[in-house]
Amino acid sequence: MSRADELAETPAERASLDALRTASGETDGAMERHCVRQFLIAERLGELDGAVVDRELLLCAALLHDAGLYPSVATGDVYVSDRRWLVDGAIRLLHARTRLQRGLRTGPDPIASPAAQQAAAAFEAPWGDSPRLRPHYGNALYAARLDGYPGPRDTWFTFPQNGVGSAPAAGLLVRGPDQSGVAALHAIRRAPELPLACLIPGLVRALRAAGCARLQIVTVAESAFAAELRRVGFVARRDWAPVLAAPLTPTGEAVLGAVHQWEITDLDCDR
Repeated sequence: MSRADELAETPAERASLDALRTASGETDGAMERHCVRQFLIAERLGELDGAVVDRELLLCAALLHDAGLYPSVATGDVYVSDRRWLVDGAIRLLHARTRLQRGLRTGPDPIASPAAQQAAAAFEAPWGDSPRLRPHYGNALYAARLDGYPGPRDTWFTFPQNGVGSAPAAGLLVRGPDQSGVAALHAIRRAPELPLACLIPGLVRALRAAGCARLQIVTVAESAFAAELRRVGFVARRDWAPVLAAPLTPTGEAVLGAVHQWEITDLDCDR
């Protein structure tokens, strides 16, 4: 599998990659690798700047930015204009997807509560049925794994189902921001049908208002959860570490065989 195939996850990203390959007549050719480099450089610059990047839009733009060099795309204009009809098609696809998800993309504003005032009891049991591995536990384990929890920088951001005062549909535990403006997202508790695209924009607005410059989370890179995080703007870092696990029961074997379904963070791992 080429690096471009590894990166292209959404329908728009796949369509852009297919369009480039059709125009170039190559798979994993020189132009494709050039476009991948441009994407990775731009993604890294965004990470260094602490910017929230629309990963899908960035990858589609990187894949199509030089398409006007090819005869099947060229119209006789300068090549950056020749590519326009191809880029316009990708943009129309992105716009259609955005219109379908506009309510989710903008996202509601969360209610911020200091962890000392917000018991984790509401999040002890998983909500609904989901194929994903979703750890849930009470205040005692949060205190055991987060030094000083609940501290002054620990906040639960909750998203009510039907306005203020109703039961939460999701709860996100954030520590920070610290003096450098970095905050850590340690837990995401949500109904299984609730996408991160409905939660992260509102959380980002609230954290920016509190002086946050960067939000980070630790999870399993190969999981569907990590892919969902990347789609809402998180950028994979280079300083990864292996997770070591050994099954002791048949259930444990089944869990280790379904790493793709793990929805865990560093909070859920023994140190």
